[in-house]
Amino acid sequence: MRVVVTHSDSHPVALDRFRDSLSGHEVSAAELPPGRMTPAPGGALHDAAADAAALFCRPGLVDAALLDAAPDLRVVAVHGSGTDHVDVDAATARGVVVTHNPEAVAPGVVEYVAGASVALLRDWPAVPNRTAAGAWEKGGAAGGEVAERTVGVLGLGEIGFRVARLLGDGFGATVLGCDPAVTGETDHPVYPRHDRAEVGAAGVELVSRAALFERADLVTLHVPLTPETRGLVGADELAALDGHLVNTARGPVVDEDALLAALNEGTVRGAALDVRAAEPPPADDPLASHRRTFVTPHVAGPTEGYLRRAAERGAAKVQAALAGERPDYVVNPDVYG
Repeated sequence: MRVVVTHSDSHPVALDRFRDSLSGHEVSAAELPPGRMTPAPGGALHDAAADAAALFCRPGLVDAALLDAAPDLRVVAVHGSGTDHVDVDAATARGVVVTHNPEAVAPGVVEYVAGASVALLRDWPAVPNRTAAGAWEKGGAAGGEVAERTVGVLGLGEIGFRVARLLGDGFGATVLGCDPAVTGETDHPVYPRHDRAEVGAAGVELVSRAALFERADLVTLHVPLTPETRGLVGADELAALDGHLVNTARGPVVDEDALLAALNEGTVRGAALDVRAAEPPPADDPLASHRRTFVTPHVAGPTEGYLRRAAERGAAKVQAALAGERPDYVVNPDVYG
């Protein structure tokens, strides 16, 4: 069976490792522009996937039109964690399994969040700029320690739960968690994969979203982008947060106009943003140049280790699905009835 792998310079894939890990199947590559949410020009992905049984997707929009153009498709394996560029409902309706790789990308994101948390609490976004300008000012640069702070983790899936454990067990922070699937308010088949007992055993106190923003000194976001989470962090949440924000989830989870206002007012003391509502943001983006922020171009997850793990684990999931087995981390379990 033929398997198509999408990649670009901005979205590399360890293609050789994927091919070596996926025995018995023909693997071809489709080089696409880096955008995830727009169709490839000229229907390039439609043409590449026309007779494919599987798609291992980094860039590229997988919508109903593409699924219709690929009638033999049996599985879409997402390279990373986010599946907002895949029409999961359309895939389910057509019997196509969708999987993702949160366990592959988690180590890089967790390390980024830890580093960002330290940097924000120590006001490091501003200090290097002063030093580069010739100032050698130690006064006012001491900042706080993670161990002295209360950290709120919004979303306790694979990545969020690892962040909660590291900042709690590793750094000694008091950790609050909010996830309606853990507390039973919603029934979500994908996020999270940890139950109330496991979260409690990790020392994480489960609270409401309002309480999380009211009590935390720093909030880190780990929710998928869905209709329910778009704009989830708005003016009310940011007004309640007397502290810092880290977003490695998806940009549209945060109301960026409200965030800019909160930063200007000093309600939010600092923000680390690896994801943005528009990627790339406009050239005159006020958040990128704000003294209270540091902004990175969606690079929290990608590391050499991530590229290796994603290829190996993505191959294993494709192999399982094509063999009629249920792979790990299925996003649409309803496809199995």
